[in-house]
Amino acid sequence: MILIRRHKWTSYISAMLVLAFVVTLSPLSVWAADMGQAPAKVLLFPVKDNTGSDIQGLSDAASSILQLAIDSSATFDCTDFDSTSAIVRRALGEGRILPAEIANAASEATQAIKVGYALGMNKVVLAQIVSLRVSNNPRQVQVVLAGSMYDVAANYDEQADEPVASPEAERSFSVVGVSTARADYRGSDRLLVREALRDAAGQASQVLEGKTLAQVQAERAQPKKKKSGWRGLGYLLGLGVLVALVASSGGGGGGPSPAAAPPIPDRVEIEPNAIRLFWTPPSGTTLTLLRYQIERSINGLPWERIDGGLADAGRTSWPDFDVSAGNTYQYRIRAVYTNMAYSEWKLFTAVLFNPI
Repeated sequence: MILIRRHKWTSYISAMLVLAFVVTLSPLSVWAADMGQAPAKVLLFPVKDNTGSDIQGLSDAASSILQLAIDSSATFDCTDFDSTSAIVRRALGEGRILPAEIANAASEATQAIKVGYALGMNKVVLAQIVSLRVSNNPRQVQVVLAGSMYDVAANYDEQADEPVASPEAERSFSVVGVSTARADYRGSDRLLVREALRDAAGQASQVLEGKTLAQVQAERAQPKKKKSGWRGLGYLLGLGVLVALVASSGGGGGGPSPAAAPPIPDRVEIEPNAIRLFWTPPSGTTLTLLRYQIERSINGLPWERIDGGLADAGRTSWPDFDVSAGNTYQYRIRAVYTNMAYSEWKLFTAVLFNPI
């Protein structure tokens, strides 16, 4: 009995039991808030395409991927800039920003900071795709993504109600993202481009968090350590206990909530340069809808998020412009409510993109 108590993995089970006890006795939002400061509100402007390539939708794809990478950090709450959003229209109507300032915000730091200040953001990010190169034998895509993040408060003169004349970037990045090298590849380069963009965006997000590029590259170069089987067993047992306790106490985790009604997919339409989804909003629930999450699978590959956090509650359709002829696309959608309850995923009919 003494030997069993002294075994290493019992400490992991004990730790997980304590964690489960804390989670079940306190609201998760309050418990998480006590762990540190709230994430900084970041406004990401559309990523500029300076490559001169003929890849349609490259800027939109880069913006969506970079937004998701930054938003996945616990440090940031990142939002894509949308000139048609309600908050921007309200700021325009109240005269806090001007149409000309919005038009130049993606390329001028002073205008970006002006817009960020008017919208109550903590930071703004400007980025560009500097170059894109496709190599053969094996097929591989390499992209160079560069940009800067500006602290809004540090670069805004509230007395003059204007950004400072020469804003200073809080952090800057210039990273190289590459796709997996594929021999005898016959598929669309768009898949490789997105893979390279995800690689670059992940590095950029780490730099914006405060790591140096050398640290990021060193971590990427380190081989993964093989973990002890006993240690893995300890984690699995502890996690199983945690899940069981939270489930028995009514905690929903990240799974669907019974009260969270899902949207109903209506149809999928093929347009000359896009696939457009249509759905009916959820009904029969007392919860307040916050937004939708939309994912897609290309030719049966793993699901990837494509809405970029912009599918707000008022939408009933979504266009996917990052499509290529000859590929089969499957989409799914779920609802997210203001209490962070998630509905189950609902599938759209799979379609082969062959525009007329």
